[in-house]
Amino acid sequence: MNEFYIDKRFVSWNMNGSLSTKITVLEQLCLTEEIIYLQEHFLSNDSRNIFDALPSHMVHFVPAKKPEKRGRPSGGLATLISGHINSELFASSDHSLAVRVGETVIINVYLPTDYRDDCSEMKFALACKELGKCMNKISASRLH
Repeated sequence: MNEFYIDKRFVSWNMNGSLSTKITVLEQLCLTEEIIYLQEHFLSNDSRNIFDALPSHMVHFVPAKKPEKRGRPSGGLATLISGHINSELFASSDHSLAVRVGETVIINVYLPTDYRDDCSEMKFALACKELGKCMNKISASRLH
């Protein structure tokens, strides 16, 4: 039976910027942590190959979004699971990344707010709604 116990080693890291300048730290984390949640990696689909430097972990990925036609992408989620643990993508959105590990679904969540921005509360509510859809999908999958 493929069971998942919470005794797995994990860490959550809001990178707040470019992964390429922090890859050495991430490589070190991969030596000790079985599950790594990353938020705000700022990587697009075109640059996700940076994770190739981490062959010990399976990478589940949500790219950063480019809010305007110019400028850098922002946000982005990744969940890295040690290669000895079976995992599969369960669901994802701009603000959540759910991965099935055995009979358990683990969720990496990033809920940004900017109290100086009038749209912030609406964006937060939308992110919570996305997370609610994910939770409903988890509940529905347990019924079968």
